Amino acid sequence: MNGLMRKTMLRAAAICVVTLAAFGAQELVELLQKAPPDVDAALRARISKFYQAHVEGKFREAYDLVADDSKDVFFAAEKPRYRSCNILRIEYSDNFTKARAVVACEMETSMFGNRYVVPIPVTSLWKQVHGQWFWYALPAGEEVLTPAGVMKPGPAPQAGQQAGFVAGVPQISALQNMVRADKAEVRLSPQGESSDTVKITNFLPGSITLSLEYQPVPGLHVELDRPELGTKDSATLMVRWSGQAPARNLTVNVRVMPTAQLIPIRVTWGSPAGESPSSKSR
Repeated sequence: MNGLMRKTMLRAAAICVVTLAAFGAQELVELLQKAPPDVDAALRARISKFYQAHVEGKFREAYDLVADDSKDVFFAAEKPRYRSCNILRIEYSDNFTKARAVVACEMETSMFGNRYVVPIPVTSLWKQVHGQWFWYALPAGEEVLTPAGVMKPGPAPQAGQQAGFVAGVPQISALQNMVRADKAEVRLSPQGESSDTVKITNFLPGSITLSLEYQPVPGLHVELDRPELGTKDSATLMVRWSGQAPARNLTVNVRVMPTAQLIPIRVTWGSPAGESPSSKSR
């Protein structure tokens, strides 16, 4: 009997090992982090109400969902107006009494005379207080990992000062600085054929698309070797020229979406100091 029981236990253990291996580490983590349905539903309702208040501009209603120890921070912080918000994911901790939510919010912004709707990932922190979920901010100096990188919320701003939304939406300008060109100008030979390149790198924690905006000129050929970039990927902008230089310099704009960033690349004709025009010819 003891031998039979031992074999049965070993077989059961083996089945568990195989099952866990087949299940996968990521799936196991998700299973262990899965909150009870009533807890998850309650939090989602509070998050939806909080961000809907930002959609409707009813910040007093959002204020009611802020923990007491974070009300001063929320009151002093900039409060963005969103067009819509959808919960992307929720990560629980502390036995499902704390959580970090990532919400996709659409904002309308104006750049270069045009208006764009820009999707922004917004990270917020939540905790249970007397059985209810409330938004809260970390104390000054503590780091918060967000989809846009590590953020360090500072002290609550003084009266009259503007502040970024702590543990919230990163500023558009900060996002735009995370897509960069290695130079702002290409210089071509004023006669014959020549070319130059610009390297554009995406440092955002997500995919972007690139497109070109420029005034066509006979003899000028501009192209990107790839229109879509993942995190830390790079694209090469190739500018080719053949013929006589035009009377004025040109600008090739690289449009970045979804941030609506515009990266201007100046196209000039002439040789840098110490360099002959033929050195750039292809």
